[in-house]
Amino acid sequence: MSLKPVAAWVCDFCGRHQWEVSLFSAKPLGAEATHHICRDCASKALMALPAQSAQQEPSHA
Repeated sequence: MSLKPVAAWVCDFCGRHQWEVSLFSAKPLGAEATHHICRDCASKALMALPAQSAQQEPSHA
């Protein structure tokens, strides 16, 4: 039994070829293509989340 190598893929956000396992692979409703995000883009997106979530929270006033 032999191990299969990880297939190359391209990050949809930065466009770089990646050889590691995709951190995010999702098929949005109505979309035919699967989207991939690399580790660098995922970490940048996670760092930007708190700033965006604070603006989207409804006010309780």
